[in-house]
Amino acid sequence: RHRCPGATRSTLAVSRTNVACPRFPECPNPCPHEQRLKNSSRQQVTPWCSARRRWRRRGISIIRSASDLDLFFARHTDAEDLAAYFVERSSRLPPLETQSARDSLGNFHVISTRDCSVQRRNQKLVEEAPAPFLPEGAHETLVNASRALFEHVDYVGVGTVEFLLEPDGNIWFLEVNPRLQVEHPVSEEVTGIDLVREQIRIAQGLELTTPPEPRGHSFEFRVTRRIPRGPDAHGGPLDEVHWRWAGHSSGTRY
Repeated sequence: RHRCPGATRSTLAVSRTNVACPRFPECPNPCPHEQRLKNSSRQQVTPWCSARRRWRRRGISIIRSASDLDLFFARHTDAEDLAAYFVERSSRLPPLETQSARDSLGNFHVISTRDCSVQRRNQKLVEEAPAPFLPEGAHETLVNASRALFEHVDYVGVGTVEFLLEPDGNIWFLEVNPRLQVEHPVSEEVTGIDLVREQIRIAQGLELTTPPEPRGHSFEFRVTRRIPRGPDAHGGPLDEVHWRWAGHSSGTRY
């Protein structure tokens, strides 16, 4: 019974609402004007033009220079095609997210914040909860924006709201993932909240559990595979893995 209106499934849809969620001032709408993108690329923002169809990414074009921008608009001359693109993020801004939940009674909580700025090839490698080194007032901004978004669309369930943090402390909305993500255990570890259990409770119409203040910090490290290319790649076969059994006393989960 997870209720997720279409307005939260797409960053594009959220950008068209009046919800109090901070969005990039240069390019607030899909199909941005070419000059606006040029203005953004002259600042610290490196636009990613991301296409979405049926609420899924269909391709990312990273604009690092004026020639990249010219090539992007040369390839996308059809207005309907261009309308599917919007500025999703900047490659120079660290991403933050809130593990959020709201029940059918209207109760909302941010279980914890998370930092996911350590990435490779646009894939998260390290997740930390709660997000460290937030500037003054940033936590309140993240919580208030997440609450406003969930309440605006009457979102019922567990989900993740992603943001970007600028060096000057400005925070910009990125997207909503209306599901549990693979990094959700770090939020569970610092609060003791079982998020799968909370999903079931919410579906039963029960009240959302009030999370305690996070205790300590929790990290998730992803083991990934890749095709070795270039001098920085040190690939090789993985023949054997020894997992140390992790109970609650060890503080490690696999």
